Amino acid sequence: MVSSKTPAKKQQKIDFKKIKRKLGRNLPPPKNATNTEIKSKAIIIREQSVAADKDGFATSHKNSTLQELLRRITHPNAKVRKNALLGIQDIFKSHPAELQSNKYTIVTCLKGRICDDDKQVRTAFYKLFQTHIFPFCKEGDNQRIMVSLLMPFIFLAMADSLIDVRLMAFEFMHLVVEYYPPTFSLYAEKILENYKDIIIQINHFYVQDKINLRVVLSGLTHCLSLLPCDESDTKSHKEQETLLAYEQDGEKESVRFAHVSGRLNETVGALIDCFQDFIPLLHAPQGLNAQSLIDCVQHIFCSIRYAIKLFIRMHTERQASYEEEVILDQDIASRLSKKLLGSFPLNPGNNLSQRNDESYFILNSMLTEIFWKFLEFVENTLLGKVIFIIVLSYVCIAFSISCWPNKLPPLLNQLGDKHPVSSQVVLKLLLDLGRVAFLKKVSPTCEGDVIKFFNPYQGEGDVPDGGPFVSLPREVQELALCFLYYFTIDNFSSPLLRAIVSCCLYEQLEPDVLYRILGILHDSYGDGYIPITDHFIFFITLIARFRVVRGGFYSVIESEERRETTFKELTKLVCSYLSTMGDRFIVLQIIEKVCVEQITLKPALDNGCGILKMICKFDSKPTRLSQSSVTVLSLKFSINEFLPGYCPNIIHFSFNYLRFDTSPLFFLPVYTEDKDKPYSLQPCFYYLEPCISLFDRSSKLTEEVLKRMRLIVGENTKAMMESSVQQDRESSRNSLHLIQCIVSVILLMDKYDKDRTLISPYKSEIDLILQNVITLQSSSLTVEGKHMMKSAGERLRMAANSLVSCATLTME
Repeated sequence: MVSSKTPAKKQQKIDFKKIKRKLGRNLPPPKNATNTEIKSKAIIIREQSVAADKDGFATSHKNSTLQELLRRITHPNAKVRKNALLGIQDIFKSHPAELQSNKYTIVTCLKGRICDDDKQVRTAFYKLFQTHIFPFCKEGDNQRIMVSLLMPFIFLAMADSLIDVRLMAFEFMHLVVEYYPPTFSLYAEKILENYKDIIIQINHFYVQDKINLRVVLSGLTHCLSLLPCDESDTKSHKEQETLLAYEQDGEKESVRFAHVSGRLNETVGALIDCFQDFIPLLHAPQGLNAQSLIDCVQHIFCSIRYAIKLFIRMHTERQASYEEEVILDQDIASRLSKKLLGSFPLNPGNNLSQRNDESYFILNSMLTEIFWKFLEFVENTLLGKVIFIIVLSYVCIAFSISCWPNKLPPLLNQLGDKHPVSSQVVLKLLLDLGRVAFLKKVSPTCEGDVIKFFNPYQGEGDVPDGGPFVSLPREVQELALCFLYYFTIDNFSSPLLRAIVSCCLYEQLEPDVLYRILGILHDSYGDGYIPITDHFIFFITLIARFRVVRGGFYSVIESEERRETTFKELTKLVCSYLSTMGDRFIVLQIIEKVCVEQITLKPALDNGCGILKMICKFDSKPTRLSQSSVTVLSLKFSINEFLPGYCPNIIHFSFNYLRFDTSPLFFLPVYTEDKDKPYSLQPCFYYLEPCISLFDRSSKLTEEVLKRMRLIVGENTKAMMESSVQQDRESSRNSLHLIQCIVSVILLMDKYDKDRTLISPYKSEIDLILQNVITLQSSSLTVEGKHMMKSAGERLRMAANSLVSCATLTME
């Protein structure tokens, strides 16, 4: 049987031809290939070559020259900087001449390393100066120049944020003073200030860092030991060169340090407080380095002892001088007696019985020496041995100054306004005492005398008489007000504020003095001496009680033009001061309740206007007044309403103010285009302006006020119509006059309302008022009364018709 052939596979098309390359065969480069080979020659820098020829140069054991090492001083790597300092030390050890020839260049390059943030670098820097630079530079001029190069960086390191850098800076400062003692006298004030700052900050240190404060305290002790405390110190200093170049005239030694006596006082105070911080550590459980703590306390005692010796020496050398005395600060003397000497004797305590008792004996001996020196200072002062007679008089004056604040105010009241020159002298003394803070602790009697000076009347109600202050000349009053500012710093009280308010309300007080009092009190408030609530009450009380028109709310009595102008300026000034006291809406929330309470008391027309202007100053559109305040302003309280009665009373007041004999209806304000005088009747506009502003901001208030005025018109119309007996002529005339004033208020509101959005929504209330006016025209009124109502009705009808036409245009 023959097997069948398998069908041959159809050869597929090849997409990519596979290239077979033979391995291990170097193909020749293409003929068109570009040669990209780069040939260079090595550049050998002399400084980088270890085998470089450095013959003639001083090198370290690592074959580095001084210039190379100085360039590495500012290297970013701390290890390189440290090795550079060690290399410089190696060069100086082998080649001392290099230091003499390059000392200023070396110091200039190295001075920044005092602030280095690496501890090993700072340590190498310190040892370099300690072992080589300072010992080989002993000439006076060289020393001073070298120190002047180093001191700015030392002070910079003393204020560094790292505590280790600061401690090393003080240790290096100690080294500089040991090397060149005049450094302390040249920079005494700055050095003492830095020592004081770090000692004050001991509370911010950890316990271990407090022990390290020994470095700082030992340096301070060495600096203060250079002070000319006694004759032996002076002789030893004279054997050396003069500390200051200009001291060639035999000046007394201690006088050189007189300018730093204040800074020395502060340093002694810091040392006493530092000693109080170390006392708990001395009695702490074991675990701390006892000897280090004892050394710190020992350095504190030594420093205080040197300072007290210097104070005694200063007094002794100035005994026969008329110059100003340098007296130990009273606070320092108090702390010496209470804190330092009150800790005597120092006792190691039960848990530290194994500590060295000899060290505590030394500390107690030093404390005893300080105690005796302090007693010597006190004794010599009391016996007059170290203070000249003139200085004794200064002490007596200073002792009597504490009595003056309590004795001068009664004298001021006794002088009264009859002796203005003497009063001026007394006020100058009181002002000077206030400027130096001698008014802090005055007796209650003194405060009462100051109150009587401004207002002797302490009862409630109006003030019958002003105090002596009101009648004094203007320059004396200015002194009194300046004294008042300093007196309020520590002695402000509610009785004093009431007295000042009463003084401001006195009618004979000049306006300029009134405005000045407001400025003084506002400055006291701005400096934090008067509480904000009392300041608000002062302003509101002043506006509510300032008397312009003599009489009640509805009495019509002429106002004095001068008092009226003063009150208007006073209102502007108060609003201006209130606007600087914070956000306007917050101020409104604070004063709203008090202002509304004053309104419920039915103040006079001017006072009510002033209160409304204060409210409008801080209100906005729409109003931010609370619902209760809107209710107070619109609805009935007691017998009379406020705004419904206040608005007609404005027309009534303006009519009498202008002295017209005819009806006020014929003298209504006429609107003009003049922005400065929008109404021809200025008194009326001034009082009505805050009301219209409130109406514009609160539709609820406008509605309630119009309703109340409509009810008032209706009640008066009903009373006149239902009366079977002819009413009293005067009563009827008053009712008609009130209706006429209400109609005038509505017409004023219509004239003010250009857009017809103020009263047009309440046309129904105006129509009811118009209906009552028309009703009265047909009643049994006199001819004059009917004529008044006819004229009022015609004008009111015209206003109502304009509201209708305006509403129609708005709808269209």
